[in-house]
Amino acid sequence: MKKLGKQRAIRPTRRQKEIIENNHLISANWLVVSEQDDCMLLESKKNGRTRKINKVS
Repeated sequence: MKKLGKQRAIRPTRRQKEIIENNHLISANWLVVSEQDDCMLLESKKNGRTRKINKVS
């Protein structure tokens, strides 16, 4: 069953920060909404926009 609504964004772990930095983003500006095997869904702290990044670079 698919969840309705938006999940809560949380601060990234150290490993997640490394993945964010490898995707040429500043980890301090992003929160993690969800994480899957091959990608992560991030939310900007500044304006609330979401972005999907790949874990494998």
